[in-house]
Amino acid sequence: MHWDHVEPAQVPDGVQGEKCYAPETLQDLRRIWALVTSVEDNFALIGKAAFSSTLLPVCTETRHWGYVCDNSNPKTNRIGDARLTFLRNLGQYKSAYEVRASGQPLGIASAMIYRGDAREVLQRIATGSVGLVVTSPPYFGVADYAKSQRLSMEWFGIEIESVRKGEIGARSKRHRKTANTNFLSELKAVFVECYRALRSGGYATVVFGSSPSRNDTLPVFTDDLKDIGFTLEIDIIRNISSMRRQNPSLNTERVIILRKR
Repeated sequence: MHWDHVEPAQVPDGVQGEKCYAPETLQDLRRIWALVTSVEDNFALIGKAAFSSTLLPVCTETRHWGYVCDNSNPKTNRIGDARLTFLRNLGQYKSAYEVRASGQPLGIASAMIYRGDAREVLQRIATGSVGLVVTSPPYFGVADYAKSQRLSMEWFGIEIESVRKGEIGARSKRHRKTANTNFLSELKAVFVECYRALRSGGYATVVFGSSPSRNDTLPVFTDDLKDIGFTLEIDIIRNISSMRRQNPSLNTERVIILRKR
């Protein structure tokens, strides 16, 4: 079937189509959506994943964090090439599957993926079974991280609000009197489980940031890590790219290397 003959699907309820996409881009997204939602075989998930990774590169918002906000509009009228971007994403999946099928060594024989709240999922991991933890906890009061996936969540009909409410340190909670205390308490509970799951001598790498307009949570967090039993091996400051900032005034973040005694 020729591309121009694909009947565009209706934009799902909740998608901010006119706000986030140029008219011609939205038209192409509707055609792609019609194709990926009409497939019912094993390739359906790949098509939807490629569609999901197309949404941000082709939207009119060029600021990394701008599309997250409800109270701001895109600053450009960028016309994204949805068709080309989608095909490129599909090509990357194709290449990955070709490598897997070729039998070339990938370095990792297998992987187990757990999906869920870290405060709960970590409890299912055996004590002393992990060699390395790499994580970046939410930066307190900086963003509602669920909304960083809003473009995909809106197209796929995933309700954002319930996910946002479960976030540690969500920006929407920043004005609560106990927000800071709750954030640190919930964060400590996660790292208690990380410590338990790590084997003796294992390491944890943590990327951590604090908004300059909020109370600095790093000193208390560092003390909590020591109380848990971690040894602080390395603590460095690095600059954050302006393209990656969700809070424009957040210029630096900390990289902390911890070791289990």
